Amino acid sequence: TFVLAGPKASASPRELLDSAISNLRERMAVVGVSERLDETLLVCRAMFGWRGLIYRRVNVTTRRPRLDAIVPETLATIERANSLDRSLYRFACERLDRLMRENHISDSEVIALRRASRVYSTARRVLGLPRELWQEAQKARARRRWPYVDAGYSSRRSLPNCEGSR
Repeated sequence: TFVLAGPKASASPRELLDSAISNLRERMAVVGVSERLDETLLVCRAMFGWRGLIYRRVNVTTRRPRLDAIVPETLATIERANSLDRSLYRFACERLDRLMRENHISDSEVIALRRASRVYSTARRVLGLPRELWQEAQKARARRRWPYVDAGYSSRRSLPNCEGSR
């Protein structure tokens, strides 16, 4: 909140929050949320013409304690100390939701990016597959889809061993 509000050292907490929200509204084309990376990337693709979206997860926390394992008094202290950030986060999520609707981004697109990125991450980890090679493989796969229509399959789901057949 303090970073997005700008240099307003003497401002009240509410003024800082209002300033941060105003800056997001007026100066930022996209508001991204790290827990919603897939949606954020798809909005960026729609707004900025990005191509070849795919990512791999790195530097992911694996030892974060579960919320129910944290003492309730500690959680309350954390929530009080971060109330401005929580309000700003809610605003950012609402704005991302609006951008998703405005750009007609569906849940199926989010799921498809998430799946493709998981497969890419696994292939990269196991095979050391470079991103460019992965993208070429995806393009080749897309070019091969047309024969299925001529072969009498009504949809990809009816194909044996197809990712949509699970």
